[in-house]
Amino acid sequence: MTAEHVHATTVWARFCQRFDIAKQSVPLFSLDRDGAVRHRLIGREGSQRPVLMRLPATEGLVLTATAKLVDDWTAGAKRFDGLIYCIGWRERDRLVLLYIGKAETLGKGDGNLSANLMNLATERSKFARWGVNYAYHIGDLSACVLPGHALEKMTSKSNLRS
Repeated sequence: MTAEHVHATTVWARFCQRFDIAKQSVPLFSLDRDGAVRHRLIGREGSQRPVLMRLPATEGLVLTATAKLVDDWTAGAKRFDGLIYCIGWRERDRLVLLYIGKAETLGKGDGNLSANLMNLATERSKFARWGVNYAYHIGDLSACVLPGHALEKMTSKSNLRS
């Protein structure tokens, strides 16, 4: 193991301990009784497509965290600059990391609130980067694991079929 790897592992362990990541984490997907990820159809009649379903507890955690970001942005406090999300699995009392991402508070304009955080209680298509639209995590994952998606909608980051 290199010194850089040991340092990175130590930093990650401290971060997880500081924010109690293993205890705070929730499963991403809603599962049926056989352990398969549930899915639902979205879109208009005749052009519907299946998407993977997030667990309601996951949606609640995202809504709680993003409400703090929106309140902070609305107040102009600038205490937070986004939502960091981690994907992995629990192994004993730690999280084995697979992916880290961030949903920014600020959008592409001049200090505007990111579209990824707007109206999440009613509009879930972007959902802090975990939306069902293509180019969002659930949409991209759905395109590569569920039938009914056009091949051109599979991005190189999500195309597991090739």
